[in-house]
Amino acid sequence: MAFFSGKFGNETKRYHQSTGHCQLFYFPGRFLVDRIQSRPANQPEFGFSPGKEIGHKFASFSLDMLKILPGAFILIGLFEVWVKRETVERHLGEESGFRGYLWVILLSSITVGGLYLAFPVAYTLYRKGARLSVIFTYLGAAAICRIPMAIFEASFLGIKFTVIRWLVSLPLVIITSILLGNYLTRRGYQVSAGK
Repeated sequence: MAFFSGKFGNETKRYHQSTGHCQLFYFPGRFLVDRIQSRPANQPEFGFSPGKEIGHKFASFSLDMLKILPGAFILIGLFEVWVKRETVERHLGEESGFRGYLWVILLSSITVGGLYLAFPVAYTLYRKGARLSVIFTYLGAAAICRIPMAIFEASFLGIKFTVIRWLVSLPLVIITSILLGNYLTRRGYQVSAGK
């Protein structure tokens, strides 16, 4: 029982042995006690510094989104006007086959802005005639295999990890998208217009 250590280790050990309580509940409390005991003396116990840091990060994130979103929505609007419905139906519609999944994985990998932009793009693709399973694949792939995110991930965790994650994740995304798309199509599901 090496995890029973420190100032209160023997008392806690005896308590758990005598009462038979589950040791799982011991860990969170012990972690908090250790964090409080290891706090530097010059750091205040309570203060506004965590809230200030959260506020600064929120402001920074909001400014980053304000830089990306307007241009992205303009591009989505241009896509909606310039790209013909027949083109989307041919490449992503009912007759596209497996090629449609490859197209949306490629499209999602170059999408910048994450799911903030993936949902409006998915809605536009649906309105242009893409089938539901392809839309679900686009949303899943946009969440897991964007190139900027993969570069960042590979720099920290290694290229081998990134490749293995993609090779495991993408087939699962495609399989679940096909199952969900077929289920919803059989039930006659239609995406309602946004308000």
